[in-house]
Amino acid sequence: MRFTNLLREEKGWVTRSTTTHFADKHLAVVTELVETPTHSEPRPWTTVRRKAAVVFTVAELSRMIAANEIRDSNTLSICARMAACGFFSFGAQG
Repeated sequence: MRFTNLLREEKGWVTRSTTTHFADKHLAVVTELVETPTHSEPRPWTTVRRKAAVVFTVAELSRMIAANEIRDSNTLSICARMAACGFFSFGAQG
């Protein structure tokens, strides 16, 4: 699976090693030893890499909300705004 990589190899920045602590199909937690332009001794950076995009159908989104799998306010408010603007309708579930 391809994850976003925000730490780019630029002049003076060198990744010496990467250790993966956790990974699933949506995200990975890694620690990288990185040399920076101001520190020649590698320093550990722990980062969370996420999949570039996750796509759900309206039916799957409805099921996840009903099953309380989605509880964070940001995601719920985005869903509510999109439904209010007519981008999709949850409709009656049967």
